[in-house]
Amino acid sequence: MKIKITAESTLDMTDEQLQTYGIVKVPLKVQLGEETHTDGVDLDAQGIYDFVARTGILPKTCAIPPIEFEEFFTEQLKDADAVIHFSISSGLSSCYQNACLAAEEVGNVYVVDTKTLSTGMALLAIEASEMVREENADAAAIAEACRGLADKLNASFVLGDLEYMVKGGRCPAVVRFGANLLKLRLILEMKDGKLGVAGNLRGNLSRVNETYIAGRLKDKKVRKNRVYFTTSCVEDTIPNQGKQILEDMGIFSEILTSTAGCTVTSHCGKDTFGVLFIEE
Repeated sequence: MKIKITAESTLDMTDEQLQTYGIVKVPLKVQLGEETHTDGVDLDAQGIYDFVARTGILPKTCAIPPIEFEEFFTEQLKDADAVIHFSISSGLSSCYQNACLAAEEVGNVYVVDTKTLSTGMALLAIEASEMVREENADAAAIAEACRGLADKLNASFVLGDLEYMVKGGRCPAVVRFGANLLKLRLILEMKDGKLGVAGNLRGNLSRVNETYIAGRLKDKKVRKNRVYFTTSCVEDTIPNQGKQILEDMGIFSEILTSTAGCTVTSHCGKDTFGVLFIEE
């Protein structure tokens, strides 16, 4: 049985990583004012930063409609027997529901609610890719196994700048004022399929990065095969530091890095970074 692994562009994998693990992505649409763009095709994070700086207007991300999912799944099945599709948390987007509707119409498509976003999705898609390479792989069984792993995902982010959260109405201005005054960095964490505030740290980004990574991994029993460090940072300082910290800890066999795409960028803005892994 030939099985294809697919996911929405919100999984934030690099092109090289997608190719390595044989994962096909379907892009979301992003609205900038009156113009509609395609995530990763004619719009990237820098384009969003430039637009917001110029207009003061936040972008809006649009869920993929069922008909587009149908067309995408049908295309993938031209040279595959089944598709396992990884969708951004149903608590954050209607993409999962729309993908399920399309899967019912097309057939032989198994949709996984990852209950997360960004490279948390990527971790599950990679696990599925590795399972597919095993002999006698069964699409339904792999999808079910990944649904179980979704409950063990540990996904969180440190906000470097609260401006996008404030503009989007997700963070009262008084919180921003207090955070700026005290030099606090908010930590966002995925819980039960939704993103919420999990705490805060004080200091510059570099100092917070060290404390944050150590804190997220303290006393955790983790799957040691892989971890992601994902950022929306324009400069390389924080990404390089994060990868080095994880290497020095010596916990994970593979440390992957990536830059957040348009979805995370639209909501979290610049200088956001996160460590994502699967717990045992």
